[in-house]
Amino acid sequence: MESRTILIAGGGIGGLAAAIALRRSGFDVRVFERAPEIREVGAGLTIQSNAVLALRRIGLDRSLLESGQVLRAGSIRKPDGKVLSRVDLEEVGRAVGAPVVAIHRARLQQLLFDALGAGGVETGREVAAYETRPDGVTLLFRDGGREEGGVLIGADGLRSAVRAQMLRDGEPLYAGYTCWRGVTAEGGPVVPESSETWGRGRRFGIVPIEQGRIYSSCARWPKPPRAHPVSSMIVPTRRHPAPGRSRAPVREAATSRASSAVVVSRRAASWKRRRAARGLAGDLEIAEDGPISSGQP
Repeated sequence: MESRTILIAGGGIGGLAAAIALRRSGFDVRVFERAPEIREVGAGLTIQSNAVLALRRIGLDRSLLESGQVLRAGSIRKPDGKVLSRVDLEEVGRAVGAPVVAIHRARLQQLLFDALGAGGVETGREVAAYETRPDGVTLLFRDGGREEGGVLIGADGLRSAVRAQMLRDGEPLYAGYTCWRGVTAEGGPVVPESSETWGRGRRFGIVPIEQGRIYSSCARWPKPPRAHPVSSMIVPTRRHPAPGRSRAPVREAATSRASSAVVVSRRAASWKRRRAARGLAGDLEIAEDGPISSGQP
């Protein structure tokens, strides 16, 4: 076992980005993904300026700009379109040194996958647990396999086996609302800026992404009740429940097919007495209260 070998559980955005950064710093990295293949999943993402700077550090900001859509402004609106507040994202970009970019999650994942290179992700390998040793860590898989390394990074999704063992903080917590997400077909209406429209008990966001598509999301309160386990609260695919009397771009985005899931949060994580040989990445590293994911379990 090489002490510089870093094992990463999870081949999503966080795991791939960590692998690229570590490999370019001279480390041997192995990435394990439970899915049998890397395929298109998810909807849109907004990459904030500080995250674009991070991608610049690993040489991927230009590819992101070529693949995504630079956002110039963001607003919060009433159902009739009246602006309640507006942020000049171009000004934010100038202040930080990088723009805000929107992109489909699958496109970003493919960009990272290509940058990591062929054979960079070992698919069909689901992590079950890990064992620590004085000189590193052993990763244990559902199929009985074992891999050794010097460091383990857990980036294996909302129901992370690594986080469950490391923090023992239980199931994700229902945050009190459900979110529908969808992406329109290419060549749709021109949307000049991202926005979020607030209605009674509902919140509908639209974000222009690459190739004339719109990523949309709708949050709705207060069902299902908090007493239900998170795993039982996935709502069948359907059309968005957009706020009533919505303006045209919202109505257009609401006609797209949408997948839905409850929004969950995690309790604050205590990092006292945690070994340096283990770490968390992606959604798993959030150590504060508040929603962190609307993905399906």
